Amino acid sequence: MLHSTTLALGIPLKVSIHPRSPTKVKRRIDCGNGTHTRHIPVKPLLSIAIPTKNRLSYVTSSIRTATRLADSDIEILIHDNSETNDLYHFVQELDDPRVHYEHFPKPLSMSENYEASLSMCNGRYISVIGDDDGVTRFLPLLARWADKLQLDLIVPTNTAHFVWPDLRSEEH
Repeated sequence: MLHSTTLALGIPLKVSIHPRSPTKVKRRIDCGNGTHTRHIPVKPLLSIAIPTKNRLSYVTSSIRTATRLADSDIEILIHDNSETNDLYHFVQELDDPRVHYEHFPKPLSMSENYEASLSMCNGRYISVIGDDDGVTRFLPLLARWADKLQLDLIVPTNTAHFVWPDLRSEEH
């Protein structure tokens, strides 16, 4: 059954959280020069998916915001569609068991890359962020709140406004 609610934290949230059914999974990690398999027996509450392509300088900051979350009940999934696997070395240096990386060098469309990152997710709730975005410390709390109320979906009602320093409009 689908429930809908509004949460007013007083901060703009840029999240989409969707429920998944529980499973035991076998995780394939492809670093471009070998494949590693991990067995994940416990289903995390929250999956944070980060699809990226050729944006190493941005995605490292996004990954850092997720790894700063002091929560063991999350997984951070990076689907890298870059031409090189330079990001792999950054992920290895993190040495964080919550972080899972997959490199797929054959060109994908943006939506295919997003779908591939979603297919990696095992959490009850899923948040997909852009590779130049970040997460707040409230995200795991939000997932726990949704789980406690048995919500299937959370949709933010706040409007986010973005500014890029090098983008000019006709008004400016």
